[in-house]
Amino acid sequence: MNQWLSALDDVLVRPFPADADVHHVDLRLSEDFWDCQTRDEIYEARCAEFEADRDRLVQAITNRYGAPQPRDLMPYVSGDPPA
Repeated sequence: MNQWLSALDDVLVRPFPADADVHHVDLRLSEDFWDCQTRDEIYEARCAEFEADRDRLVQAITNRYGAPQPRDLMPYVSGDPPA
């Protein structure tokens, strides 16, 4: 969990690349299941692990920054974001 929160800290201060307006960070990757002989045996368990990790990360972020609040994204869409 600490490595994911560290990645979040890094992304929050990292400038955007010249050709992008978003950051993409892989926090965890799974193996490819499409050609796997045991796909049906391991897919559901792996999905459950990812969902549990996601829920723990959501809780850690909520503990750190508070509950999510709705935001009007229209200024960002219209090209006039707040300073």
